[in-house]
Amino acid sequence: MKSHFYFCGRCKKSFKLKDELQQHVNKVHASKDTYPCDECDAVCKCKQSLREHYLRKHTEGQNYVCNACDKCFKMKSDLYMHVQSIHGDGREAICDVCGKTYRNSFALKKHLSHLHSDRRFPCHVCGRKLATKESLERHCKLHNRRESAVCQVCGKTFSRSDTLKKHMRIHDGVMPYGCTICDKSFRSKSTYKQHLLTHTGVRPYVCDVCGQSFTQKPGLITHRKKHPGPLPPLPTMSIDYVIKDLLKTEAEKKV
Repeated sequence: MKSHFYFCGRCKKSFKLKDELQQHVNKVHASKDTYPCDECDAVCKCKQSLREHYLRKHTEGQNYVCNACDKCFKMKSDLYMHVQSIHGDGREAICDVCGKTYRNSFALKKHLSHLHSDRRFPCHVCGRKLATKESLERHCKLHNRRESAVCQVCGKTFSRSDTLKKHMRIHDGVMPYGCTICDKSFRSKSTYKQHLLTHTGVRPYVCDVCGQSFTQKPGLITHRKKHPGPLPPLPTMSIDYVIKDLLKTEAEKKV
């Protein structure tokens, strides 16, 4: 089972246990000053913690979207921890400079930026410096694409214009898929469909090991990791028939 990591909001150092993070904050970043939240009774020890608290608890937007399952997050660090724990390949990351091993690529990049900042790998096309050889290779592939669509807001590059169009919804705040049953809206059609299942009571995602069922695919993915040993590939499951019946029933109610 892959581990979750807790990141310090002040220095971005990572910890396996939440208690270790708290001890680190109390010891390294302790301050007499406190920062109370204007919206609730929470009191934070630093401005960064207050900012993250406000974004998580008192804002509606979720601007960071997982490309693997369309789950949305308010904080970039939350998205990264989700990707590492749910979609990561479990491989260790090794420093090309000193050979030190890290649990994931994020920890490796932090190591490189702190200790080997002068040993980064520059792109011969645009001059951008990447933390690892693998990152440089992936970056160079972007220059080799004959047709590429570039986001003018964040610089992210896509091979197809329709993918860029979907990506722009993150920056524009556009939520084109509105639920006709409740007031929620979604950026992607797949997330919208997953949401509609919550109105049906149907749990189509069934664990092939123990039979436990789930309304949404990410729930099944997380659950399967609890079973020891190798697991077969996740079977393809269609939910369109359930969605079609639900929308038909709702349309009949309005007639």
